Amino acid sequence: MLSLSVIESFVVYTSLLIFLPFLGHTANQLYLKNDSNRSYHYWGILFCIVLIFSVIFGVRYEVGIDYLNYKKIYETIQNGLIPDDIIEPGFYWICKIIGSLGLHYSFFFGFFCFLQIIFIILAFKNKLELLSWILIVLLSTQFMVMMTLMRQMTFVCCFIWLVSRINSISFAKYAIIVALCTFFFHKSAILVLPLYPFIRLRKNMCGTCLFQNIVFLVCAYLGYSHFILDKFEDFSTIASFLGYSQYEGFNVLEALFLDPNWGPRTLIRVALVFVTILFSKKVRDYFPTVAFTQFYNLFFLGVCAEIVLYGTDVIARVFLPLYYMKLVVFAYTLYYLISNYRKNYKNLFMCCCYVVLLLMDYCSVFYDTTLPNNTSAFKFFWQV
Repeated sequence: MLSLSVIESFVVYTSLLIFLPFLGHTANQLYLKNDSNRSYHYWGILFCIVLIFSVIFGVRYEVGIDYLNYKKIYETIQNGLIPDDIIEPGFYWICKIIGSLGLHYSFFFGFFCFLQIIFIILAFKNKLELLSWILIVLLSTQFMVMMTLMRQMTFVCCFIWLVSRINSISFAKYAIIVALCTFFFHKSAILVLPLYPFIRLRKNMCGTCLFQNIVFLVCAYLGYSHFILDKFEDFSTIASFLGYSQYEGFNVLEALFLDPNWGPRTLIRVALVFVTILFSKKVRDYFPTVAFTQFYNLFFLGVCAEIVLYGTDVIARVFLPLYYMKLVVFAYTLYYLISNYRKNYKNLFMCCCYVVLLLMDYCSVFYDTTLPNNTSAFKFFWQV
């Protein structure tokens, strides 16, 4: 028998998964209309998406592993005290300003959810036909990570916006934005600074689909066997730089060298990447602009690094901005497969496989809600 928390989680998450992409599609339809008021209409719809996402995830309680730690930091600063956690100066002042207004911690969480979704929308406000697919991928497979790694994922969303505008942003502007993200969100943001010339490359830097799949499978084997990690003795300096060694009860060695859990969820995500690589050339040809290629170059580096470092969550977070380009690349791929499934049986079959894999990844969230001490089950703060 399903518990009330599982049912509530299903209702909330599935309602968002259906409703927000529908609003994204509606915004696109309004944008395409030959109407002098279309700008007001579609910006109104986009505002509704931002508001719903920010409010619903803002009033959550204990959704995301780091939720209680962030809540503690905010309430400590709100009470005029200095938290034990080492946090970015800008993040401290965000907490200080919101706290000085006497606002409930839900406003604090809602503010970061607002930043996350607004960066995504700004990145694709001129590609609204893609926005609904990005919302589908985000709300089916990625939202839990956004709730857990709140600061770093806020930067990741900002980085997605940066990549979408990279051809019109000078290095000076890029550096200033990255510096601001380092100051306000997460110190690891500074690591993307040297990537500017690589991001601006307008051609595929990853080789053929066959070559990419071979490289990815080799990386998966190396990650499974810990072959790479066993060659290194100490990653503690990286953990300290990322700020994880400060947490109470944090054990550097345990965090760096966890036994990889190659369960069904991991295999589902490996399969998603495999199919994405398989269709990458067709997707690139279908979207002739350079945007997909630039996102994809980062994505491929990210998924390879993430799988090689699988089981070392702390170190893998260094590559989070690259790895979560999958939010955009998966959306492009899903859009392509849905748009072309009638062309032949292969496209139809792969489209069905892709959708099923995304649904299986989504359903794994509800499996988590049945486990004791889980942080996936949705509940409102007033239910506590």
